[in-house]
Amino acid sequence: EAIFLEEIGCFAMVVECVPADLAKRISASVTIPTIGIGAGPDCDGQILVYHDLLGLFDGLRPKFVKRYAELGREAIVAIKAYGDEVRDGDFPDSEHSFVDKSTAKPRPDDSRRRGDGDDRGYLASVDNGKED
Repeated sequence: EAIFLEEIGCFAMVVECVPADLAKRISASVTIPTIGIGAGPDCDGQILVYHDLLGLFDGLRPKFVKRYAELGREAIVAIKAYGDEVRDGDFPDSEHSFVDKSTAKPRPDDSRRRGDGDDRGYLASVDNGKED
C-alpha cells in the first residue's frame, strides 16, 4: 500500500500506530518521507500531538504518548484565578488598561515624550514595557 501511495503521487505519509518493524520496512520501501506517530524510531520524522506532549488534558493516553509537561493542571489553576479576579473586580486594573493618550498627562518617566528616548512608536513602547 505504501508503494502504491507513492506511485499515485503522495509526497509523504503518516505511519501511525503500527509495529516498529513494519514502519521500518515501510520507510525502506518508499522514497517519500514517512512520519511516525507510535511507529518506532525508523521513520524519517516524528510527530506527537502537542496536547499530548504538553499534558493539556487527562483523557486517553495512547502507549506512544510521552508527556513532557503537565500544563493542563496549571492551565486550570490559571484560568480559575483569572475568572476569580474578573468576578471580584480585581482585573483589569489601571496597570492593565489603556488610556486615551490625547487627554493623558505625560508621565515624568516617559522619555519618549521628552524626545530623548526610543521614538519608534507605539509598538516599541509595548516591546520595552512602557505601554500605558
